[in-house]
Amino acid sequence: VGELLCPLHKSAEKEACHRLAAGPLYSPAPSAYGRQLTPLSIVEGQALRAESLKATGRKVWESSLSCGNAEPQATHFSAETWSDSGCVPQGHILPGMTAPLILASASPRRRELLGHLLSQFEVIASDADESSAETDPARLAVELARRKALAVAGAHPGCAVLGADTVVALGGRLLAKPQDEAENRTFIRQLSGQTHQVVTGLCLVADGQVSTAHESTAVTFRPLTDTEIVHYAASGEGLDKAGGYGIQGLGMALVKGIDGDCSNVVGLPLGRTLELLRGVGLRTNWD
Repeated sequence: VGELLCPLHKSAEKEACHRLAAGPLYSPAPSAYGRQLTPLSIVEGQALRAESLKATGRKVWESSLSCGNAEPQATHFSAETWSDSGCVPQGHILPGMTAPLILASASPRRRELLGHLLSQFEVIASDADESSAETDPARLAVELARRKALAVAGAHPGCAVLGADTVVALGGRLLAKPQDEAENRTFIRQLSGQTHQVVTGLCLVADGQVSTAHESTAVTFRPLTDTEIVHYAASGEGLDKAGGYGIQGLGMALVKGIDGDCSNVVGLPLGRTLELLRGVGLRTNWD
Protein backbone atom coordinates (compact mmCIF):
# COMPACT_ATOMS: atom_id res chain seq x y z
CA VAL A 1 0.00 0.00 0.00
CA GLY A 2 3.11 2.19 0.00
CA GLU A 3 2.23 3.67 -3.38
CA LEU A 4 -1.09 4.89 -2.01
CA LEU A 5 0.52 7.36 0.38
CA CYS A 6 -1.15 10.46 -1.00
CA PRO A 7 0.75 13.76 -1.45
CA LEU A 8 -0.35 16.94 0.28
CA HIS A 9 -0.02 20.40 -1.21
CA LYS A 10 2.80 22.64 -0.01
CA SER A 11 0.29 24.78 1.88
CA ALA A 12 -0.79 21.73 3.87
CA GLU A 13 2.63 21.06 5.39
CA LYS A 14 1.47 22.52 8.67
CA GLU A 15 -1.28 19.91 8.81
CA ALA A 16 1.27 17.22 7.97
CA CYS A 17 3.39 18.50 10.83
CA HIS A 18 0.55 18.16 13.31
CA ARG A 19 -0.23 14.70 12.00
CA LEU A 20 3.36 13.69 12.72
CA ALA A 21 2.83 14.43 16.39
CA ALA A 22 -0.72 13.07 16.52
CA GLY A 23 -0.04 9.37 16.72
CA PRO A 24 2.08 6.42 15.64
CA LEU A 25 2.02 4.62 12.34
CA TYR A 26 2.09 0.88 12.82
CA SER A 27 3.91 -1.79 10.87
CA PRO A 28 3.23 -5.54 11.17
CA ALA A 29 5.73 -7.84 12.82
CA PRO A 30 5.46 -11.56 13.64
CA SER A 31 3.66 -12.52 16.85
CA ALA A 32 2.27 -15.64 18.48
CA TYR A 33 -1.19 -14.94 17.10
CA GLY A 34 -0.19 -13.73 13.65
CA ARG A 35 1.17 -10.21 13.24
CA GLN A 36 1.38 -7.66 15.99
CA LEU A 37 1.82 -3.98 15.23
CA THR A 38 4.87 -2.42 16.80
CA PRO A 39 6.04 1.19 16.45
CA LEU A 40 9.75 1.68 16.05
CA SER A 41 11.74 3.43 18.73
CA ILE A 42 12.30 7.17 18.33
CA VAL A 43 15.98 6.74 17.48
CA GLU A 44 15.26 4.09 14.84
CA GLY A 45 12.49 6.17 13.36
CA GLN A 46 14.58 9.33 13.17
CA ALA A 47 17.53 7.49 11.63
CA LEU A 48 15.44 5.88 8.92
CA ARG A 49 13.64 9.12 8.24
CA ALA A 50 16.94 10.99 7.99
CA GLU A 51 18.21 8.46 5.46
CA SER A 52 15.08 8.78 3.36
CA LEU A 53 15.20 12.59 3.34
CA LYS A 54 18.89 12.65 2.46
CA ALA A 55 18.13 10.35 -0.47
CA THR A 56 15.64 12.91 -1.76
CA GLY A 57 17.97 15.86 -1.10
CA ARG A 58 15.87 17.36 1.71
CA LYS A 59 17.07 18.49 5.10
CA VAL A 60 15.98 16.39 8.00
CA TRP A 61 12.98 17.86 9.87
CA GLU A 62 13.09 21.09 7.89
CA SER A 63 9.49 21.00 6.66
CA SER A 64 8.01 18.86 9.40
CA LEU A 65 9.01 21.35 12.09
CA SER A 66 7.99 24.44 10.16
CA CYS A 67 4.90 24.94 12.31
CA GLY A 68 7.18 25.42 15.29
CA ASN A 69 5.42 23.31 17.92
CA ALA A 70 5.60 19.67 16.85
CA GLU A 71 7.91 17.42 18.82
CA PRO A 72 9.64 14.70 16.79
CA GLN A 73 9.89 12.67 20.00
CA ALA A 74 6.12 12.10 19.83
CA THR A 75 6.35 10.43 16.43
CA HIS A 76 6.87 6.77 15.59
CA PHE A 77 7.77 5.54 12.13
CA SER A 78 7.40 2.11 10.63
CA ALA A 79 10.02 0.61 8.38
CA GLU A 80 9.27 -2.70 6.72
CA THR A 81 10.39 -2.26 3.14
CA TRP A 82 11.44 0.47 0.78
CA SER A 83 8.94 2.01 -1.61
CA ASP A 84 9.06 1.51 -5.36
CA SER A 85 10.98 4.78 -5.73
CA GLY A 86 13.81 3.33 -3.62
CA CYS A 87 14.10 6.44 -1.45
CA VAL A 88 11.11 6.69 0.87
CA PRO A 89 10.53 3.85 3.33
CA GLN A 90 6.99 2.53 3.11
CA GLY A 91 5.02 3.52 6.17
CA HIS A 92 6.88 6.75 6.90
CA ILE A 93 4.82 9.90 7.29
CA LEU A 94 7.00 12.55 5.68
CA PRO A 95 6.27 16.21 4.96
CA GLY A 96 3.92 16.17 1.99
CA MET A 97 2.74 12.63 2.65
CA THR A 98 0.11 10.96 4.79
CA ALA A 99 -1.03 7.47 5.73
CA PRO A 100 -3.61 5.81 3.45
CA LEU A 101 -5.94 5.13 6.37
CA ILE A 102 -6.53 6.19 9.96
CA LEU A 103 -7.92 3.61 12.39
CA ALA A 104 -10.09 5.51 14.87
CA SER A 105 -9.60 3.00 17.66
CA ALA A 106 -7.11 2.43 20.46
CA SER A 107 -7.86 -1.30 20.56
CA PRO A 108 -4.67 -3.35 20.14
CA ARG A 109 -6.82 -6.22 18.87
CA ARG A 110 -8.21 -4.11 16.02
CA ARG A 111 -4.73 -2.84 15.18
CA GLU A 112 -3.45 -6.40 14.91
CA LEU A 113 -6.39 -7.53 12.77
CA LEU A 114 -6.22 -4.52 10.43
CA GLY A 115 -2.54 -5.36 9.93
CA HIS A 116 -3.68 -8.46 8.06
CA LEU A 117 -5.35 -6.21 5.48
CA LEU A 118 -3.09 -3.13 5.28
CA SER A 119 0.67 -2.85 5.64
CA GLN A 120 0.56 0.77 6.80
CA PHE A 121 -2.01 2.80 8.65
CA GLU A 122 -2.16 5.41 11.35
CA VAL A 123 -3.90 5.00 14.71
CA ILE A 124 -5.72 7.93 16.29
CA ALA A 125 -8.10 7.04 19.12
CA SER A 126 -11.46 8.77 19.01
CA ASP A 127 -12.82 10.67 22.00
CA ALA A 128 -16.40 10.49 20.73
CA ASP A 129 -19.20 10.14 23.27
CA GLU A 130 -20.26 6.48 23.44
CA SER A 131 -23.41 6.92 25.51
CA SER A 132 -26.59 5.99 23.66
CA ALA A 133 -30.22 5.08 24.31
CA GLU A 134 -30.19 2.67 21.35
CA THR A 135 -30.91 -0.92 22.38
CA ASP A 136 -30.72 -2.73 19.03
CA PRO A 137 -27.22 -4.30 18.89
CA ALA A 138 -26.60 -3.74 15.17
CA ARG A 139 -27.87 -0.16 15.14
CA LEU A 140 -25.93 0.67 18.30
CA ALA A 141 -22.67 -0.80 16.99
CA VAL A 142 -22.96 1.12 13.72
CA GLU A 143 -23.95 4.34 15.49
CA LEU A 144 -20.91 4.23 17.77
CA ALA A 145 -18.56 3.29 14.92
CA ARG A 146 -19.93 6.22 12.93
CA ARG A 147 -19.35 8.64 15.81
CA LYS A 148 -15.75 7.49 16.18
CA ALA A 149 -14.97 7.75 12.48
CA LEU A 150 -16.60 11.15 12.01
CA ALA A 151 -14.89 12.59 15.10
CA VAL A 152 -11.43 11.69 13.80
CA ALA A 153 -12.28 12.54 10.18
CA GLY A 154 -13.39 16.01 11.28
CA ALA A 155 -9.95 16.67 12.72
CA HIS A 156 -8.14 15.19 9.71
CA PRO A 157 -9.98 16.24 6.56
CA GLY A 158 -9.03 14.49 3.36
CA CYS A 159 -8.00 11.28 5.11
CA ALA A 160 -9.79 7.95 5.00
CA VAL A 161 -10.90 7.00 8.52
CA LEU A 162 -12.18 3.65 9.78
CA GLY A 163 -14.24 3.44 12.97
CA ALA A 164 -15.41 0.25 14.67
CA ASP A 165 -17.35 -0.72 17.75
CA THR A 166 -18.29 -4.14 19.14
CA VAL A 167 -21.30 -4.93 21.33
CA VAL A 168 -22.44 -8.16 22.96
CA ALA A 169 -26.12 -9.08 23.36
CA LEU A 170 -27.66 -11.93 25.32
CA GLY A 171 -31.38 -12.45 24.81
CA GLY A 172 -31.87 -8.87 23.69
CA ARG A 173 -29.91 -7.45 26.64
CA LEU A 174 -26.63 -5.64 26.03
CA LEU A 175 -23.52 -6.57 28.02
CA ALA A 176 -20.99 -3.74 28.01
CA LYS A 177 -17.50 -3.78 29.49
CA PRO A 178 -17.64 -4.95 33.13
CA GLN A 179 -16.84 -2.31 35.70
CA ASP A 180 -14.90 -4.67 37.96
CA GLU A 181 -14.12 -8.31 38.68
CA ALA A 182 -17.42 -8.89 40.45
CA GLU A 183 -19.44 -7.69 37.47
CA ASN A 184 -17.20 -9.74 35.19
CA ARG A 185 -18.16 -12.85 37.16
CA THR A 186 -21.83 -11.91 36.75
CA PHE A 187 -21.44 -11.54 32.98
CA ILE A 188 -19.64 -14.86 32.55
CA ARG A 189 -22.19 -16.63 34.74
CA GLN A 190 -24.99 -15.25 32.55
CA LEU A 191 -23.23 -16.36 29.37
CA SER A 192 -22.47 -19.86 30.71
CA GLY A 193 -24.23 -22.52 28.62
CA GLN A 194 -25.92 -19.87 26.48
CA THR A 195 -25.63 -18.55 22.92
CA HIS A 196 -25.12 -14.83 22.55
CA GLN A 197 -24.56 -12.41 19.68
CA VAL A 198 -21.39 -10.41 19.06
CA VAL A 199 -21.99 -7.50 16.69
CA THR A 200 -19.34 -5.18 15.29
CA GLY A 201 -20.34 -1.99 13.52
CA LEU A 202 -18.06 -0.40 10.94
CA CYS A 203 -17.91 3.08 9.46
CA LEU A 204 -15.51 4.21 6.76
CA VAL A 205 -15.26 7.91 5.91
CA ALA A 206 -13.45 8.55 2.63
CA ASP A 207 -13.69 11.07 -0.21
CA GLY A 208 -16.70 12.76 1.38
CA GLN A 209 -18.62 9.49 1.58
CA VAL A 210 -19.73 7.67 4.72
CA SER A 211 -20.07 3.89 4.36
CA THR A 212 -21.35 1.65 7.15
CA ALA A 213 -21.73 -2.08 7.69
CA HIS A 214 -22.01 -4.57 10.51
CA GLU A 215 -21.24 -8.21 11.19
CA SER A 216 -22.95 -10.54 13.66
CA THR A 217 -21.54 -13.78 15.07
CA ALA A 218 -23.25 -16.29 17.36
CA VAL A 219 -21.04 -17.55 20.19
CA THR A 220 -22.01 -20.41 22.48
CA PHE A 221 -20.38 -20.87 25.88
CA ARG A 222 -20.07 -24.31 27.39
CA PRO A 223 -21.62 -24.80 30.85
CA LEU A 224 -19.10 -23.37 33.32
CA THR A 225 -18.44 -24.27 36.94
CA ASP A 226 -18.27 -21.59 39.62
CA THR A 227 -14.56 -22.28 39.98
CA GLU A 228 -14.01 -21.65 36.27
CA ILE A 229 -16.03 -18.45 36.37
CA VAL A 230 -14.06 -17.13 39.34
CA HIS A 231 -10.76 -18.15 37.73
CA TYR A 232 -11.49 -16.34 34.47
CA ALA A 233 -12.78 -13.17 36.11
CA ALA A 234 -9.73 -13.04 38.36
CA SER A 235 -7.46 -13.04 35.30
CA GLY A 236 -8.63 -9.51 34.44
CA GLU A 237 -8.65 -10.36 30.74
CA GLY A 238 -12.29 -9.46 30.24
CA LEU A 239 -12.34 -6.08 32.00
CA ASP A 240 -11.70 -4.04 28.83
CA LYS A 241 -13.93 -6.09 26.54
CA ALA A 242 -17.63 -6.00 25.71
CA GLY A 243 -19.33 -8.99 27.31
CA GLY A 244 -16.44 -9.44 29.72
CA TYR A 245 -14.31 -11.94 27.80
CA GLY A 246 -11.72 -12.17 25.05
CA ILE A 247 -11.92 -15.07 22.64
CA GLN A 248 -8.34 -14.60 21.43
CA GLY A 249 -6.85 -15.31 24.86
CA LEU A 250 -7.74 -17.26 27.98
CA GLY A 251 -11.40 -16.85 27.04
CA MET A 252 -10.98 -19.49 24.32
CA ALA A 253 -11.61 -22.07 27.03
CA LEU A 254 -15.07 -20.63 27.72
CA VAL A 255 -16.36 -21.24 24.22
CA LYS A 256 -18.12 -24.34 22.92
CA GLY A 257 -18.80 -23.11 19.41
CA ILE A 258 -18.91 -20.16 17.01
CA ASP A 259 -21.30 -19.59 14.13
CA GLY A 260 -19.96 -16.83 11.88
CA ASP A 261 -16.86 -14.69 11.48
CA CYS A 262 -14.38 -15.38 14.29
CA SER A 263 -12.41 -12.16 13.65
CA ASN A 264 -15.64 -10.29 14.36
CA VAL A 265 -15.63 -11.65 17.91
CA VAL A 266 -12.08 -10.37 18.37
CA GLY A 267 -13.19 -6.88 17.31
CA LEU A 268 -12.84 -6.37 13.55
CA PRO A 269 -14.60 -8.55 10.94
CA LEU A 270 -11.93 -8.88 8.29
CA GLY A 271 -14.15 -9.90 5.40
CA ARG A 272 -16.58 -7.04 5.91
CA THR A 273 -13.74 -4.57 6.46
CA LEU A 274 -12.07 -5.72 3.26
CA GLU A 275 -15.29 -5.01 1.35
CA LEU A 276 -15.49 -1.48 2.76
CA LEU A 277 -11.87 -0.68 1.93
CA ARG A 278 -12.19 -1.94 -1.62
CA GLY A 279 -15.45 -0.05 -2.00
CA VAL A 280 -13.60 3.28 -1.73
CA GLY A 281 -10.67 2.20 -3.86
CA LEU A 282 -8.13 1.47 -1.12
CA ARG A 283 -5.77 -1.31 -2.14
CA THR A 284 -5.08 -3.93 0.47
CA ASN A 285 -2.51 -6.65 1.00
CA TRP A 286 -5.00 -8.98 -0.66
CA ASP A 287 -5.20 -7.02 -3.93
